[in-house]
Amino acid sequence: MNFVRRFDPATLAPDAFDFQVLSELESNITVGCRAPQGVKGPKRHIHASDQVYVILDGTIHVELSGEAFKVEKNSVVFIPAGTPHTNWYDGPGVETHIDILAPAPSAMGEVGTMVDDDYQGGPGTHFVRSFDGVELSEIVPGYMTAPLVDRADGSEHVHVRLFETMVGGPALPWHIHEFDQQYYILDGVFEVDVAHEHHTVTAGNLVRLPAGVPHRNWNGGDTVERHIVILAPHPPEVGPWDMEVNFALTGKAL
Repeated sequence: MNFVRRFDPATLAPDAFDFQVLSELESNITVGCRAPQGVKGPKRHIHASDQVYVILDGTIHVELSGEAFKVEKNSVVFIPAGTPHTNWYDGPGVETHIDILAPAPSAMGEVGTMVDDDYQGGPGTHFVRSFDGVELSEIVPGYMTAPLVDRADGSEHVHVRLFETMVGGPALPWHIHEFDQQYYILDGVFEVDVAHEHHTVTAGNLVRLPAGVPHRNWNGGDTVERHIVILAPHPPEVGPWDMEVNFALTGKAL
Protein backbone atom coordinates (compact mmCIF):
# COMPACT_ATOMS: atom_id res chain seq x y z
CA MET A 1 0.00 0.00 0.00
CA ASN A 2 1.13 3.55 -0.71
CA PHE A 3 1.10 5.05 2.78
CA VAL A 4 2.07 8.59 1.69
CA ARG A 5 0.33 10.61 -1.03
CA ARG A 6 1.32 14.12 -2.10
CA PHE A 7 -1.28 16.80 -2.89
CA ASP A 8 0.08 18.64 -5.94
CA PRO A 9 -2.27 21.50 -6.98
CA ALA A 10 0.03 22.35 -9.90
CA THR A 11 -1.16 19.18 -11.69
CA LEU A 12 -4.81 20.30 -11.61
CA ALA A 13 -6.75 22.41 -14.13
CA PRO A 14 -5.46 26.02 -14.05
CA ASP A 15 -8.77 27.68 -14.98
CA ALA A 16 -11.49 25.52 -13.36
CA PHE A 17 -12.40 23.87 -10.07
CA ASP A 18 -10.51 20.57 -9.99
CA PHE A 19 -9.55 17.88 -7.47
CA GLN A 20 -7.10 15.06 -6.80
CA VAL A 21 -8.16 11.90 -4.94
CA LEU A 22 -5.63 11.40 -2.15
CA SER A 23 -7.13 8.48 -0.23
CA GLU A 24 -9.99 6.00 -0.48
CA LEU A 25 -10.43 4.03 2.74
CA GLU A 26 -13.40 2.06 4.03
CA SER A 27 -14.26 4.84 6.47
CA ASN A 28 -13.79 7.95 4.31
CA ILE A 29 -12.46 9.47 1.14
CA THR A 30 -10.07 12.42 1.15
CA VAL A 31 -9.40 14.65 -1.85
CA GLY A 32 -7.35 17.78 -2.47
CA CYS A 33 -9.20 20.62 -4.25
CA ARG A 34 -7.96 23.65 -6.19
CA ALA A 35 -10.02 26.62 -7.42
CA PRO A 36 -8.69 29.71 -9.24
CA GLN A 37 -10.18 33.13 -8.58
CA GLY A 38 -13.55 33.75 -10.22
CA VAL A 39 -14.81 30.16 -10.57
CA LYS A 40 -17.65 28.34 -8.85
CA GLY A 41 -17.64 24.92 -7.29
CA PRO A 42 -20.23 22.21 -7.95
CA LYS A 43 -23.88 23.30 -8.08
CA ARG A 44 -25.90 23.32 -4.86
CA HIS A 45 -26.07 19.76 -3.54
CA ILE A 46 -26.26 17.48 -0.51
CA HIS A 47 -24.32 14.41 0.62
CA ALA A 48 -25.38 11.33 2.54
CA SER A 49 -22.04 11.63 4.39
CA ASP A 50 -20.62 14.23 6.74
CA GLN A 51 -18.15 16.51 5.00
CA VAL A 52 -15.19 18.57 6.25
CA TYR A 53 -13.12 21.15 4.39
CA VAL A 54 -9.65 22.05 5.68
CA ILE A 55 -8.68 25.36 4.04
CA LEU A 56 -4.98 25.31 3.13
CA ASP A 57 -4.61 28.55 1.19
CA GLY A 58 -6.71 31.40 -0.19
CA THR A 59 -10.37 32.15 0.50
CA ILE A 60 -13.54 30.12 -0.11
CA HIS A 61 -17.14 31.38 0.08
CA VAL A 62 -19.55 28.71 1.28
CA GLU A 63 -23.35 28.70 1.45
CA LEU A 64 -24.65 26.20 4.01
CA SER A 65 -28.43 25.76 4.13
CA GLY A 66 -28.99 29.43 3.30
CA GLU A 67 -26.19 30.82 5.51
CA ALA A 68 -23.16 32.37 3.79
CA PHE A 69 -19.59 32.24 5.11
CA LYS A 70 -16.29 33.71 3.95
CA VAL A 71 -13.63 31.24 5.05
CA GLU A 72 -9.92 31.99 5.18
CA LYS A 73 -6.78 29.86 5.26
CA ASN A 74 -6.25 27.76 8.39
CA SER A 75 -9.94 27.08 9.00
CA VAL A 76 -12.27 24.09 8.88
CA VAL A 77 -15.83 23.90 7.56
CA PHE A 78 -18.13 21.18 8.92
CA ILE A 79 -21.05 20.19 6.66
CA PRO A 80 -23.22 17.50 8.28
CA ALA A 81 -25.03 14.98 6.08
CA GLY A 82 -28.10 16.38 4.34
CA THR A 83 -26.97 20.03 4.48
CA PRO A 84 -27.43 21.83 1.12
CA HIS A 85 -24.32 23.75 0.13
CA THR A 86 -22.34 25.32 -2.66
CA ASN A 87 -18.98 27.12 -2.97
CA TRP A 88 -17.55 30.01 -4.95
CA TYR A 89 -14.14 31.60 -5.15
CA ASP A 90 -13.78 35.39 -5.39
CA GLY A 91 -10.10 35.39 -4.54
CA PRO A 92 -7.72 36.99 -4.36
CA GLY A 93 -5.62 34.25 -5.89
CA VAL A 94 -5.99 30.48 -5.89
CA GLU A 95 -7.81 28.58 -3.13
CA THR A 96 -6.81 25.06 -2.04
CA HIS A 97 -8.43 22.78 0.52
CA ILE A 98 -8.68 19.19 1.71
CA ASP A 99 -12.17 17.66 1.40
CA ILE A 100 -13.15 14.71 3.61
CA LEU A 101 -16.34 12.63 3.23
CA ALA A 102 -17.22 10.16 5.99
CA PRO A 103 -18.52 7.54 5.80
CA ALA A 104 -17.08 6.88 2.37
CA PRO A 105 -19.75 7.13 -0.38
CA SER A 106 -20.55 3.92 -2.18
CA ALA A 107 -18.48 3.34 -5.30
CA MET A 108 -21.72 2.29 -7.01
CA GLY A 109 -23.72 5.39 -6.10
CA GLU A 110 -23.68 9.17 -6.47
CA VAL A 111 -21.35 11.21 -4.29
CA GLY A 112 -23.80 14.13 -4.16
CA THR A 113 -27.41 14.91 -5.05
CA MET A 114 -28.28 18.25 -6.71
CA VAL A 115 -30.96 20.35 -4.98
CA ASP A 116 -32.85 23.57 -5.74
CA ASP A 117 -31.79 27.00 -4.49
CA ASP A 118 -34.63 27.10 -1.95
CA TYR A 119 -34.02 23.61 -0.55
CA GLN A 120 -33.39 23.55 3.22
CA GLY A 121 -32.17 20.55 5.15
CA GLY A 122 -29.65 18.98 7.47
CA PRO A 123 -29.48 19.05 11.27
CA GLY A 124 -28.36 22.68 11.44
CA THR A 125 -25.03 21.88 13.13
CA HIS A 126 -22.80 23.21 10.33
CA PHE A 127 -20.02 25.61 11.33
CA VAL A 128 -16.77 27.33 10.38
CA ARG A 129 -13.84 27.27 12.84
CA SER A 130 -10.44 28.95 12.61
CA PHE A 131 -7.32 27.21 13.89
CA ASP A 132 -6.60 30.45 15.79
CA GLY A 133 -9.79 29.97 17.80
CA VAL A 134 -8.76 26.69 19.46
CA GLU A 135 -6.53 26.21 22.49
CA LEU A 136 -3.93 23.47 22.24
CA SER A 137 -3.02 21.33 25.23
CA GLU A 138 -0.16 18.87 25.77
CA ILE A 139 -1.36 15.25 25.77
CA VAL A 140 2.11 13.67 26.01
CA PRO A 141 5.49 15.45 26.26
CA GLY A 142 6.19 17.35 23.05
CA TYR A 143 2.74 16.86 21.47
CA MET A 144 0.17 19.68 21.56
CA THR A 145 -3.34 19.21 20.17
CA ALA A 146 -6.89 20.53 20.00
CA PRO A 147 -10.07 19.18 18.36
CA LEU A 148 -11.40 20.98 15.29
CA VAL A 149 -14.38 18.72 14.48
CA ASP A 150 -15.78 16.38 17.12
CA ARG A 151 -18.85 14.40 18.12
CA ALA A 152 -19.70 17.26 20.48
CA ASP A 153 -20.08 19.42 17.34
CA GLY A 154 -22.50 16.95 15.74
CA SER A 155 -19.93 14.91 13.79
CA GLU A 156 -20.77 11.24 14.18
CA HIS A 157 -18.45 9.79 11.52
CA VAL A 158 -15.17 11.75 11.56
CA HIS A 159 -12.96 13.43 14.14
CA VAL A 160 -10.45 16.08 13.03
CA ARG A 161 -7.65 17.53 15.20
CA LEU A 162 -4.84 20.05 14.91
CA PHE A 163 -1.47 18.82 16.19
CA GLU A 164 1.84 20.56 16.88
CA THR A 165 4.96 18.51 17.65
CA MET A 166 7.95 20.11 19.34
CA VAL A 167 11.58 20.03 18.21
CA GLY A 168 13.50 17.27 19.94
CA GLY A 169 10.39 15.63 21.35
CA PRO A 170 10.38 11.87 21.86
CA ALA A 171 9.01 9.45 19.30
CA LEU A 172 5.69 7.95 20.21
CA PRO A 173 5.99 4.19 20.81
CA TRP A 174 4.75 1.70 18.24
CA HIS A 175 0.96 1.61 18.40
CA ILE A 176 -2.20 0.79 16.46
CA HIS A 177 -5.76 2.14 16.23
CA GLU A 178 -9.12 0.45 15.77
CA PHE A 179 -10.03 3.20 13.30
CA ASP A 180 -8.42 4.66 10.19
CA GLN A 181 -6.04 7.56 10.77
CA GLN A 182 -4.56 10.11 8.39
CA TYR A 183 -2.07 12.95 8.84
CA TYR A 184 -1.93 15.95 6.52
CA ILE A 185 1.29 17.87 7.07
CA LEU A 186 0.95 21.67 7.21
CA ASP A 187 4.45 22.78 8.30
CA GLY A 188 7.76 21.25 9.30
CA VAL A 189 9.16 17.73 9.02
CA PHE A 190 7.41 14.64 10.38
CA GLU A 191 9.21 11.31 10.65
CA VAL A 192 6.82 8.37 10.39
CA ASP A 193 7.50 4.64 10.64
CA VAL A 194 4.66 2.57 9.14
CA ALA A 195 5.12 -1.20 9.53
CA HIS A 196 8.42 -1.93 7.71
CA GLU A 197 8.65 1.48 5.97
CA HIS A 198 10.14 4.79 7.10
CA HIS A 199 8.96 8.11 5.63
CA THR A 200 10.25 11.65 6.08
CA VAL A 201 7.10 13.67 5.41
CA THR A 202 6.88 17.40 4.67
CA ALA A 203 4.11 19.94 4.01
CA GLY A 204 1.60 18.92 1.35
CA ASN A 205 1.72 15.19 2.04
CA LEU A 206 -1.02 12.92 3.41
CA VAL A 207 -0.05 9.87 5.49
CA ARG A 208 -2.60 7.03 5.39
CA LEU A 209 -2.77 4.62 8.33
CA PRO A 210 -5.53 2.02 7.98
CA ALA A 211 -6.88 0.49 11.19
CA GLY A 212 -4.54 -2.09 12.71
CA VAL A 213 -1.34 -0.95 10.97
CA PRO A 214 1.52 -0.42 13.49
CA HIS A 215 3.18 3.01 13.34
CA ARG A 216 5.11 5.61 15.30
CA ASN A 217 6.13 9.23 14.62
CA TRP A 218 8.20 12.20 15.79
CA ASN A 219 9.33 15.72 14.80
CA GLY A 220 12.38 15.29 12.60
CA GLY A 221 13.10 18.95 11.86
CA ASP A 222 14.44 22.06 13.56
CA THR A 223 11.09 23.90 13.76
CA VAL A 224 7.68 23.13 15.23
CA GLU A 225 5.81 20.65 13.03
CA ARG A 226 2.04 21.06 12.45
CA HIS A 227 -0.40 18.56 10.97
CA ILE A 228 -4.08 17.76 10.73
CA VAL A 229 -5.23 14.37 12.04
CA ILE A 230 -8.29 12.71 10.49
CA LEU A 231 -9.88 9.82 12.43
CA ALA A 232 -12.70 7.78 10.94
CA PRO A 233 -15.00 6.29 11.95
CA HIS A 234 -15.27 8.58 14.96
CA PRO A 235 -13.42 7.01 17.93
CA PRO A 236 -15.39 6.06 21.07
CA GLU A 237 -15.96 8.58 23.82
CA VAL A 238 -14.20 6.43 26.42
CA GLY A 239 -11.28 4.05 26.33
CA PRO A 240 -7.76 4.48 24.92
CA TRP A 241 -7.49 5.49 21.27
CA ASP A 242 -3.85 4.39 20.96
CA MET A 243 -2.89 0.79 21.77
CA GLU A 244 0.83 0.21 22.22
CA VAL A 245 2.30 -2.85 20.48
CA ASN A 246 5.64 -4.64 20.28
CA PHE A 247 6.67 -4.52 16.65
CA ALA A 248 9.90 -5.64 15.03
CA LEU A 249 10.76 -7.44 11.84
CA THR A 250 12.42 -10.81 12.40
CA GLY A 251 14.04 -10.90 8.97
CA LYS A 252 12.72 -14.41 8.38
CA ALA A 253 10.89 -15.11 5.14
CA LEU A 254 7.78 -17.29 5.34
